[in-house]
Amino acid sequence: MDTHDFRGFSFLSPFFCYKRAGSKTLGSIPCTECSTEQAAILWKLHAAIRRLVTTAFIMCALLGQTLKDTDIECHENRRRDRGRCLDVCMVVSVLVLYAALAAMAVVCLPVLMTHGDSKLQPYRSANEEQTQSPPYKMQNFAFLEAISSKLVNSTVQWGSVHYGTGESVGTTFHFDSKQHSLRPRKAGMYFIYLNLNLTCTYNCNAGLLSVNVGDTLSCQVKLLADTPRQSKKCWTVSRLNDDTSLLTQMSVPEEGLQNWKLELNGSNLGIFLVD
Repeated sequence: MDTHDFRGFSFLSPFFCYKRAGSKTLGSIPCTECSTEQAAILWKLHAAIRRLVTTAFIMCALLGQTLKDTDIECHENRRRDRGRCLDVCMVVSVLVLYAALAAMAVVCLPVLMTHGDSKLQPYRSANEEQTQSPPYKMQNFAFLEAISSKLVNSTVQWGSVHYGTGESVGTTFHFDSKQHSLRPRKAGMYFIYLNLNLTCTYNCNAGLLSVNVGDTLSCQVKLLADTPRQSKKCWTVSRLNDDTSLLTQMSVPEEGLQNWKLELNGSNLGIFLVD
């Protein structure tokens, strides 16, 4: 009799290891990792548990039938005894069931742990490779921050950002820290953006600040005397060749921009390859 032959107790079937159609099965979970020796142990354990549970239910049925066939005159006196016997049989059956489940856990848990570990191994390897690999397409991105606050007619001084063992300039670009120029290593469409953050320290005059990134991006900021903090964001998409050198030039009025300064925090230049 298979596990599903326990009529009214079909809920027991997921807790037994048994063979069906020549394959090893653990309930509804395939035990593809069970060895022949483990499968034999599980099959013997299943047969023993099946006999124990069947015997318990047969005992309960026999006791109930015996008490039912006793003398009618003793029926009232034996009713309580029959109830107590049935209660004892049910308790014994439950204890047998829990013992069977504990035995199944002891035998099958190592098999399931081994099977689950083998299934998770490919995902662990993929996560380790992803952790060791560089960020996604970071080689196509470059990010520079301002390292000088002066607002004069000159080249804007940029610097790369270091984080851990990496740098904010990908391998697609070449950054010359002495000339403060940035050059792409291959031709393509590039997205270029410029952030300017300016602050008035004391009694500043109004004026126009112009910043040009090569011939691709031009950004102008109208500085107002009564506005101590001002910012401007500019961007463009342009095609660059592998010999294009991006040099950022700053232009100020003849009278200058007295007491204005370029904030190092928030003033930056970024570029990344679109295609």
